[in-house]
Amino acid sequence: RDVVRGAATLVERDLGRAYLALAGEARASNDLELLEDLVQRAWDHGVSGLELDAARRTLDVLRARPATLRRSLSDQLRARAEGLSRLVTEEFWSRAQALESDTSSPWQLEFLRATLEQDSGHGSASAQVIALVPEALRRRASASRAPLEWLAYLEATRRTPVVLVRAPTSEAAARTESERALASARVEWRTDLLGFESQHLLILTSLDRPGALARCLALGELVCEALQSILPSISSAGPDSEQPKLLLYLFETQAEYLEHSNPGSTEAGAGLTWTAGHYSPARNISSIFVPPGADAFEQVMETYAHELTHHWLAARGRVETWEAMGQQPGYWVVEGFACLVDEFEFDLARGEWRTHAPLSRRQDLVASTGSEQLLAWGELYALSHAAFSGMDFEGRPGVGSRCYLGKQQVVSGRHLFYAQAASTCRYLFEASDPRLRQALLTYVAAYYSGERAALDIEQACGLSAQELGTRTRDHARAALDMQPH
Repeated sequence: RDVVRGAATLVERDLGRAYLALAGEARASNDLELLEDLVQRAWDHGVSGLELDAARRTLDVLRARPATLRRSLSDQLRARAEGLSRLVTEEFWSRAQALESDTSSPWQLEFLRATLEQDSGHGSASAQVIALVPEALRRRASASRAPLEWLAYLEATRRTPVVLVRAPTSEAAARTESERALASARVEWRTDLLGFESQHLLILTSLDRPGALARCLALGELVCEALQSILPSISSAGPDSEQPKLLLYLFETQAEYLEHSNPGSTEAGAGLTWTAGHYSPARNISSIFVPPGADAFEQVMETYAHELTHHWLAARGRVETWEAMGQQPGYWVVEGFACLVDEFEFDLARGEWRTHAPLSRRQDLVASTGSEQLLAWGELYALSHAAFSGMDFEGRPGVGSRCYLGKQQVVSGRHLFYAQAASTCRYLFEASDPRLRQALLTYVAAYYSGERAALDIEQACGLSAQELGTRTRDHARAALDMQPH
């Protein structure tokens, strides 16, 4: 992508010089408006210095002594200027044509992207994208009139191959777990769903917006890769090929998300109106809604990574019932660890992830809240999910920020729970003593294995609850003091 942008810069420079040369010819047309437009275009494309100064002096002369417009010459020059405006687009398109029609070629996909970003209605480039789409999806791609969306799908599936799950004629005819999941969803949700199976995920969607699917696929695989890397003891519970796929419902609209993401549950309806995704342990399904808009996925990446962390851990857990898990102490690590992961840096374009996150709003809240307002650390670490469920989520702005001038942060029991749990995980994960990171990872494994005896915080970390809380707050303050102000 960087090379393609470099090529664009060179073409833009040539284009600027071409506009300037045309401006020299436009002097003879006496068309002041055309000359002004060409000089401005030359400037916009990077031309400067003496050549541009000369063209501006010519403009000043024409303004001072207007002459009779030579319409025929003016029309010819305007047509040539319009042709020049397509120079960048056609340069990209010619390069895309020179490459093989093969989705394994990132160069062709990138030049096609560059072409369509210059001209979203470029018919030939659009047709080429559709030709690269797998045959089973080509009719949908042709009807969608969204080549950039399908290009995102091609890019994502080049990095992370997927298998299209065929829709069985009925649930009884389904032969695999993925087919059964698709058949069930077609009954309870909508009949036009498709299934996309990758290494770790099974995503069900109507595919009205293939770009959203592509981004969910890319981020989902990165999250699973990160979790496998930092939690090898849980990952090694069995061969990856034998692990169940994480089932994700990808909704096209918020209305669908609210209606179908968890029907008949207290989690559905009003309780989800402020969310963009959630994991339902009872159904073992993650649901996500991606709002429309160019930057929409960036707004929900954190939510998706958070919920998928819950899902990945639960799928590998060994607790007999969710009711039993709900009574265990140590629920702080469930939400805190998911917060830790959702603050990782995930680079979808490069397919990379980093554990370091430069800024945490949760640490900001812990660092900015008075110690007397925080939840008691001992109570926090002993809390079960059942007790957490009864906590108040309603709050009002009441705490300032150490990072953002004039910001007021919401404070309630649940807000503080998330902030303190997340900050504890950040401290343990980032502490200079590697034994503390290992203590955190061991605690996560113990929680999802139902080992209640290992969930005593002092036994697990070698620190009293108060000492761990004090260190957590000091770590949050130190991290925020390192941020540029």
